[in-house]
Amino acid sequence: MTEIFRRIDDAKTVGYICPLVDCYIIVFLLVQVCRRWHYVLSLPGFWISYMKYRSQTLPPHSLRLVPELNTKKVAFIQPFGKNLITNPSGENSMGGWIVTDKEGHGFNIERPPNGCAECLEEHISVAFVTSYGWCRKYYVVDLWKEGIEVSWAIVIDCFVILDSNYISL
Repeated sequence: MTEIFRRIDDAKTVGYICPLVDCYIIVFLLVQVCRRWHYVLSLPGFWISYMKYRSQTLPPHSLRLVPELNTKKVAFIQPFGKNLITNPSGENSMGGWIVTDKEGHGFNIERPPNGCAECLEEHISVAFVTSYGWCRKYYVVDLWKEGIEVSWAIVIDCFVILDSNYISL
């Protein structure tokens, strides 16, 4: 198994279809190998082992028991244990964010943010800043695009962790 996991780096390798050649015996053997390989790839346990080998975040245990879970898709998309907001601190300006209220001077981006180094333990190179007025923005996450299917969210207690730091100067 370790040798298989070491060689599987991308979806192209896993989805490889055995080539057909003219010789009947070789074709027969290749088809049988492909059938067995397809069977192995259809087993959820194979993909759970693959994710453990790659040190990926595993789906919740309650979700692993759901027959609808496509563990192969989970292994490649890796929807669990990651930040679903692709622009959390403003690295790409306001990309993905929708501003609804912007009183005062609205939202700006500071590189590096003023006063963060003294107040936070982690290094932050860019951050959203606002003036004295009320400002509000939101970000829409397409869970389907991120690899989370509706049937999964129904089975498990789907939760989102929101974390935000603010500094008042």
